[in-house]
Amino acid sequence: MSRFRCYFINTDLATYGTSNFKNITLKKLELILTHLLIEDVLWIDSDIVHLQNWESDMDDDKWDIISQDDIWSICSGFIRFKKTEMNIDLVKAAIEELKTSTDNHINDQHCLQAAITYFGPSLKILELDKYQNGHIFYTYGLTINTKLIHFNYLPTTTEKIKRIKDSGFWNIDPDIQITWS
Repeated sequence: MSRFRCYFINTDLATYGTSNFKNITLKKLELILTHLLIEDVLWIDSDIVHLQNWESDMDDDKWDIISQDDIWSICSGFIRFKKTEMNIDLVKAAIEELKTSTDNHINDQHCLQAAITYFGPSLKILELDKYQNGHIFYTYGLTINTKLIHFNYLPTTTEKIKRIKDSGFWNIDPDIQITWS
């Protein structure tokens, strides 16, 4: 897996459950597929704050997919796909499902979870105390083990930015040098 490519999906901000949000998540799956045809893919959403080194947790080659836990399913915002024919077919199936669905509340995560259930890849789900989703962080706060916080479970970008700022994780001092051992 090459180190790192960053993509900005050129679109207006979107609210969860809208056709615009659905289209953004479709573009996300298409980018994942484009790179999965070449190499392993690690996808990281932009609403994630990184607190500790997590690289070794994601480099475990015995798993086809490694994902953050979103309680009800895998989390498509922090997920690694090993380049396999099954994973390529799985992502293609998720894309097709998302393209054909007329329900704007269906997004990439719903379609990936359905495809994972159908294809049955080996799957590692990361521990919630280390890889906190929004619900866990908003309800229980940080633990000493927290490696990252995914500021999901909020419907709009404005709400996410406010929560990140209110939590003290916005505009972290750019002079701080973070090194991972």
